[in-house]
Amino acid sequence: MKCEYCERTFKEGPVKKTLRGKSHVFCSESCFNLFFYEYPRFDMEKMYEEFTVSVKIPDIGELIDEEV
Repeated sequence: MKCEYCERTFKEGPVKKTLRGKSHVFCSESCFNLFFYEYPRFDMEKMYEEFTVSVKIPDIGELIDEEV
């Protein structure tokens, strides 16, 4: 499925809304609200690059102590 606001593809958890008799599909309530209030689209990938930090998560196999 593809979000009508941000145009990202997602697999699960669609937010389905009906506005004026027309069905719409969004990836989140946030995208629905931005669509509803006609907020201009913005580049989410660029926003994620600027405002988020990548965190390296260790492999679960490294954390398990097999000598019990």
